[in-house]
Amino acid sequence: MGVLPLPPYSPKPNPVENIWEEQRKKFIGNAVFGSMGALEDRLQVGLKHLEDHSEITKSISAWPWIIDAITIVELELRVAFRSSTRNIIYL
Repeated sequence: MGVLPLPPYSPKPNPVENIWEEQRKKFIGNAVFGSMGALEDRLQVGLKHLEDHSEITKSISAWPWIIDAITIVELELRVAFRSSTRNIIYL
């Protein structure tokens, strides 16, 4: 385990917040839903849209410092597992 410093200015260090903001703006808005199921259905439509349009997801969440952190962790895992007989399991 290691510590990865955030950039000096991080107004929104959690990219998931940007994903939810995108959902609220484009798919939820000020809508009133008749049931929790109706809200879940609408969220599924919005999330499917992001899945089908990965460029949107990348533009709002793939910041350089996040990509760097993922790359570092991936490299550390490869080194750790090279000296082990275990397999990497991707979830």
